[in-house]
Amino acid sequence: MSKPGFLLLLALAVSGCAALESPGSPSPEPTPPTASEPREPRENCDWQSTRGIAQLLEWMNGSARFEFFPGEQLIVAPGRSGWQEGDEFKAELREAPQAGCDPQLIIIDPLE
Repeated sequence: MSKPGFLLLLALAVSGCAALESPGSPSPEPTPPTASEPREPRENCDWQSTRGIAQLLEWMNGSARFEFFPGEQLIVAPGRSGWQEGDEFKAELREAPQAGCDPQLIIIDPLE
């Protein structure tokens, strides 16, 4: 038998034996997912967007409460420092009919 053929046969034999487990050895437990691994979204949201105007009504514990037109919907969303009650913004409201998909208000630009 040639030397390369013998080495290949030897490598296959050794690797094949390494894959076999003895009957008395416990199988390793699967590792639980860590916090850094991304999770699948709970639901897929079928977003529908409406462009309109959002007026800042009040500040609430670091968040801002807006009234979105059309529809006169009240939405709580993150705000920025420097914005004042009564300010108006071009905005987009994203909504989905599925449960668990909270509406999202996206502020585009301030109205001047």
